[in-house]
Amino acid sequence: LRPCVHRLRHRRDRRRLRSRGLRHRHGRQVEVALDLSGRAFLHYDVEFGPETAALGNPPFEPQLAEEFWRAFAHSAAITLHISLKYGRNPHHVLEASFKGVARALREAVRIEGTEVPSTKGVL
Repeated sequence: LRPCVHRLRHRRDRRRLRSRGLRHRHGRQVEVALDLSGRAFLHYDVEFGPETAALGNPPFEPQLAEEFWRAFAHSAAITLHISLKYGRNPHHVLEASFKGVARALREAVRIEGTEVPSTKGVL
């Protein structure tokens, strides 16, 4: 992902990027905000108790999701916020976080129009 983001920031038509950051709610369960800033950061506000059982086959420990997102954010050099608004089922919470990040990324890299998508007027 990092080479793709790097290319998007340095393309000739970079002024047509729709946005560098976006909030997305998947099913109003998980809120995702991201910024393709080149500065790696993760805020992960999703709690799974230590007694939460592993999911799937092969098993995946829901408590490891935070480490996955930390590695993802640092490797891609993005700022990523994932917050659980409500929900208890670990499967649905994890699914909502993955779908929310995917949809926010899709929106953040979509090229649209000719305006500069920056509050400062330049990228």
